[in-house]
Amino acid sequence: MKKIRLSVVSLLVMGSLVSMGGVLAGKNPEVRTVKVVKSERKKFRLYIPSTLPLGGSQVQVALIDMDGTVLHQGTAIDRYQQGISYDLNSLPDGKYFLTVTNDAWWSSQPFEIEGNTLSVDEKRVTQLIRPTVSSYAKNKIQLTVQSTNLPEMTMALYDKNNEIVFMESVSGIVNRYNLSGLPAGNYTMTVGSPAKKFSEQITIAH
Repeated sequence: MKKIRLSVVSLLVMGSLVSMGGVLAGKNPEVRTVKVVKSERKKFRLYIPSTLPLGGSQVQVALIDMDGTVLHQGTAIDRYQQGISYDLNSLPDGKYFLTVTNDAWWSSQPFEIEGNTLSVDEKRVTQLIRPTVSSYAKNKIQLTVQSTNLPEMTMALYDKNNEIVFMESVSGIVNRYNLSGLPAGNYTMTVGSPAKKFSEQITIAH
């Protein structure tokens, strides 16, 4: 995990952490990671663009049923950019999810088998790009989040003892936080939804 080092002067702003969440709120741009395409009656192909950051065509894949049971888990590599075929003929009718992730992003595609036939609705895919954290002024950080179909996301800040310091909903693409009131030390910031969270290490030095 990368570390963001902030030079904090405590005399500038006294008090607790101040949030300026959603200062550039708006609709997230469309996030493109992987694509799931039905190929036969109970088969689909997973397409992984070679331009994906951090890991390129290699990703972690999990097939999960509606009860949360992991039916398949492993590494997928699309070396020739022709898509990876998955055969679901052994699965009964029901609803399922295919999650695909690496260190830079996470994606979950729901699909359904009904009447022994697979259907995939690309409009229901849920995606999250790893949020970026940067220092935009002395003792202040900027959190940038890009997602698709993730209306409920939270940012939480934990101290070195894993005690929660601050938590709030992430309401926009760019969110800003003033950390002046926090003691010097190491903190962990988590961002995401109950299904997936990314974390960053932050060091505050007075």
